[in-house]
Amino acid sequence: MIVINQKFKYAFIQKPTDVITEMSLFERIKREIPKGTILNTPARPKPFTIRSYQADSLTFSVGEKHNLITVPKECWDRIPTFLRGRDWVIVGQKHDRADHGTFDEFLDSIQLPNQHRHPDWGSYVVAVLVRLKVIDVEIKPRTRIRLRR
Repeated sequence: MIVINQKFKYAFIQKPTDVITEMSLFERIKREIPKGTILNTPARPKPFTIRSYQADSLTFSVGEKHNLITVPKECWDRIPTFLRGRDWVIVGQKHDRADHGTFDEFLDSIQLPNQHRHPDWGSYVVAVLVRLKVIDVEIKPRTRIRLRR
């Protein structure tokens, strides 16, 4: 694949695997989505902001009270492995508890110590993945995702 950068006026040949092997998903997010970017959750559009990046995490500001949700780098970097080889994976939980095999259960397994679990945090993560065109999303009947093919 030939990649052309109009801003800096250069082009180079890139193998399809280079993107995956050279840069983690977390590093790609930091590079492509600036701090302060406002995104919307996919199912029930709720705006939220990319508040800050730390060396080992990304923090969202959500809701009217600007609650903070921090997602660790390890979580971002393990998402492709979790989704690889699976068909559609349901995102959400029922009754504030993630069902077995859902994306939320995966996220909960990597949650930071002493972090309060936000009931919709999977939806915010999904919005970032959609922005990067990493996943496909189906909204009904329950929101579900898969790696983009």
